Amino acid sequence: MDICSGLCNLHTITYELKTSAGLPNSKQRAPTVRAISMSAQRWRLKTPDGGEHSGYAYCKSMAMNDVMLPPRLQLQGICKRYPAVVANQDVDLKVRAGEIHAVLGENGAGKSTLMKMIYGITQPDQGVILWEGREVRIANPAHARLMGIGMVFQHFALFESLTVAENISLSLDRPQSLAWVAQRIQEVSGRYGLPIEPHRLIHSMSVGERQRVEIV
Repeated sequence: MDICSGLCNLHTITYELKTSAGLPNSKQRAPTVRAISMSAQRWRLKTPDGGEHSGYAYCKSMAMNDVMLPPRLQLQGICKRYPAVVANQDVDLKVRAGEIHAVLGENGAGKSTLMKMIYGITQPDQGVILWEGREVRIANPAHARLMGIGMVFQHFALFESLTVAENISLSLDRPQSLAWVAQRIQEVSGRYGLPIEPHRLIHSMSVGERQRVEIV
């Protein structure tokens, strides 16, 4: 019997199902919620012998992450204008730790422009970007990577005559040996289930394999 079926979806809820004598006989936990709330609902349960039990289900939900912590990334009133077009107009966005968001729109809707502003490739004409509750100006992609923001581009930016390790070493903010880069590629790609051979030449790889290189 799920008394809290409407509340438990994507919420952190602990509830006690209490009998009329007031003794808890069931507890359940479910994932996180963005509010703190309490409610009680009367329940009745008929037994096979014709008897009836009744009580209340008390629901309490707490979202410590959402109550105590600001969003990891927040955009407020972001605007970007070009001479012939307004790419973004008053864009608001909140991304909390662990969330996955999809930005949808037809060609020319401004999706790439918005991502480029988050990654520091271009600057907004108006609006505020906040990182973990603090206003920031993301000066360039290196600054974005230092903060922990990465970007996988729609079109590949790989040198086909170089190896995977050589391509990735060119994108690093600090010089590292190819041996160190190759080892890190194997560790990271293996951890995420996207194994890559670091010494393989890019021109010998399929489109899907090249996408793995971009992600790593």
